[in-house]
Amino acid sequence: MKEIFENGGFETSQEQYMKGKELGFAYAKTAPYPEIKAYEEYIEGWDSKDSAQVEQFHDDLNIMDLLERKGVWELKEARPSSEKWPKNAIPLTHSFDYGFMEGIMDFLKQECTNVEVDKLIMERDKEMALVRDENKKNRILLFYTKEIDSKIKGK
Repeated sequence: MKEIFENGGFETSQEQYMKGKELGFAYAKTAPYPEIKAYEEYIEGWDSKDSAQVEQFHDDLNIMDLLERKGVWELKEARPSSEKWPKNAIPLTHSFDYGFMEGIMDFLKQECTNVEVDKLIMERDKEMALVRDENKKNRILLFYTKEIDSKIKGK
C-alpha cells in the first residue's frame, strides 16, 4: 500500500479517485477478514447511493487514521493558518476518500460473487449462506443485496 501511495497520481480529482480506489482495494485485499467483513453491511446503501449509509461508512472507515496505522503515511500537525502551504502541496479532496471506499466495495462485491454456494442455511430474519471461496475456505455471508442474491441464485 505504501508503494501505491508513493507512486504519485494526486494532481487532479480523477487521479485522486483512482489512487484512492487502488489503495482501498489493496487495503481490503490485505485486511484481516473480520475487519473487512464489518463493511459488508454498507454494500446495499453504497449501491443505492444512500447518502446516510455512505456517510456512516466513511465515518466508520476513518481513512486517514487507517492509512496512518497501516504505515502508508504519517499525519503531521497542520501549519497555522497564517503560514502558506508549500508550493508543491496538493490538497486531498473527497475524490480520494470516495475512491478508497469504492475500492473496498469492489473487493467485497467480487468476493461475494466469486464464491461457490454450498447450500442455504435455514430461514431466519437475515439471509445467510454458507459459501466456499476460491481458496476452499467456508464462510457465512449475511445481508445480500438484491444484485448479489440474484447472481448467487443464478437468476
